[in-house]
Amino acid sequence: MNLLSPPSHSWTLLDTCLLSSCLPEVTRMSRKFTHISTLLQYLHLSLTCMCEAWEDILLQMDLRLTKFVQEKNTSTQVQDEFLELLLWGQSSPELQALLMNQLTVKGLKKLGQSIESSYSSIQKLVISHLQSGSEALLYHLSEVRGMSLWKQKFEPLGLDAAALEGAITAVGSFSLKANELLQVIDKSMKNFKAFFRWLYVAMLRMCEEHVPPELNKMTQKDIAFVADFLSEHFSENEELFDRKGKYFNVERVGQYLKDEDEDLVSPPNTKGNQWLRFLQESAHLKESPLLFPSFPQKSLHFVKRMMEGVIEQCLQKPAEVIGRSVTQAVFLPLYTVPESSENTPRLFELPSLWNDKKNRMHHVVFCMPEVSPCKVFLLRRGTDPLR
Repeated sequence: MNLLSPPSHSWTLLDTCLLSSCLPEVTRMSRKFTHISTLLQYLHLSLTCMCEAWEDILLQMDLRLTKFVQEKNTSTQVQDEFLELLLWGQSSPELQALLMNQLTVKGLKKLGQSIESSYSSIQKLVISHLQSGSEALLYHLSEVRGMSLWKQKFEPLGLDAAALEGAITAVGSFSLKANELLQVIDKSMKNFKAFFRWLYVAMLRMCEEHVPPELNKMTQKDIAFVADFLSEHFSENEELFDRKGKYFNVERVGQYLKDEDEDLVSPPNTKGNQWLRFLQESAHLKESPLLFPSFPQKSLHFVKRMMEGVIEQCLQKPAEVIGRSVTQAVFLPLYTVPESSENTPRLFELPSLWNDKKNRMHHVVFCMPEVSPCKVFLLRRGTDPLR
């Protein structure tokens, strides 16, 4: 590699022995690094689109319930208020005012449609972009790790098999977290759909309006399902009040999309998961490096940042190794510009260069306007084509 720097009016020859001797390996590695960098940007943009699909309207239920619990005069919990409405069809004046004045029938219907639309958009982005992008990233990192195991060829370039193994594990954790978000979205969509359907019918009865026959049918299983939903989502939590300034966390998807370092407010319940129980009881699989950690307390943003940091370290080390291998072999000052003539206009001073492969000579054509404005100088320098 021959570099010419016109501002310094000098000619520099760099020793790039490592690059020339490992040119095929550097080419393969750089192509893989390009794929990896592009996929990281692709995942970042996909997550940005997911955050845009998640709107603040999804938090309105939380804020309105918090305002209700702060303003109501009764000592009963919100969960008991809704359960009384579910079982007996009767509600307290405070709850009725909340439903009819703050939510309203039209507002409840609009809120339900907005939540379903936002959840569907996020779900499509996760399946079509986030999961496919992480799978492609896992593929390219696995190939780079395979290259690093060929130590004779790629170890001089700075590829570290152990670091790449950590990057693959980080991508696997990100993929697991994306799959966890899909499960939370699927469950939340079913829960909200059943809850809004029941609450919509209850509010129509409060207004003494006609209830469509298809909505008026509710089995004992449906009642039990809504009761479980109220018990899980509508219980007051003092810990949430201390951390977030509010009592409720009805909406569960937004916590995965917040770019915060804090743990999830409502992590998924894994008590009945037979696979996790099997892993905990197995001494061999519990600490197995073949299993990706899931980080159940962390958000999707947190796992993504962790993955990006690990991959960045893998890409940075080869850059440092190759950068240190490039050294200055020859430095020839061509001419010096006097300070008094720095602003003097010059017709031509940028050198041009070409290689004579037959005679293995490197030619540089330049001029020195301050010395001889009408002369052009030719510099010939012998070069090693292998370096």
